[in-house]
Amino acid sequence: MDKPIRVWKEDYMSWNRLPLLSPCIREMFLQGYAPGEHEKEVKGSEAQRALGGEERTKKDGPSYQKFIEHRTRWIHFHQFMAQLWRDLDFDLAWFGVVSISGGLERKFSLSGTNVLYKEVSIIWIETAGDRIWRACGKRLGSDGSLRCSTDGTKLGGYKVERWDLWRDELEQLSKTKSYSSTLRRSAKKCSESMKIME
Repeated sequence: MDKPIRVWKEDYMSWNRLPLLSPCIREMFLQGYAPGEHEKEVKGSEAQRALGGEERTKKDGPSYQKFIEHRTRWIHFHQFMAQLWRDLDFDLAWFGVVSISGGLERKFSLSGTNVLYKEVSIIWIETAGDRIWRACGKRLGSDGSLRCSTDGTKLGGYKVERWDLWRDELEQLSKTKSYSSTLRRSAKKCSESMKIME
């Protein structure tokens, strides 16, 4: 898309033509949700409760706030990527399928990390669901053009069968009492939105 964007009465080059945006997005994505943090601290209960969006307790120290900030940045980063893909012709399909499959096709052993990835999946579908549905219909990346996931496994790309799997997983999540009522409501709303998009 070579169309300029109008900002404050000035025309600017499209986002997808900015030379450093793509590499910066890729770098932030690959650094993960807690860049620079020691693995032992990330696995700690305080960090996992913060990453999972649980409320602060009197026992929590400064680590809790640090991981709340990591969580907030990670969620906003994914909202930004999903909006770019939805609103502009900026190719973020790979990031979308990796993010959604990470949350809805994998189960992380760390509870907070698991919740965070599920929330990110919901953000992608809620924000760019129409675009994702169209990509599934076209089987975007199913020919191997989206290469592989960050852990080197085959990704498979977008396809209707995968969309169905994601919707079913969200429906199951909405009924799983071990998750917060907020996450269950978000999952239910998202699965219902997916049915409307189909």
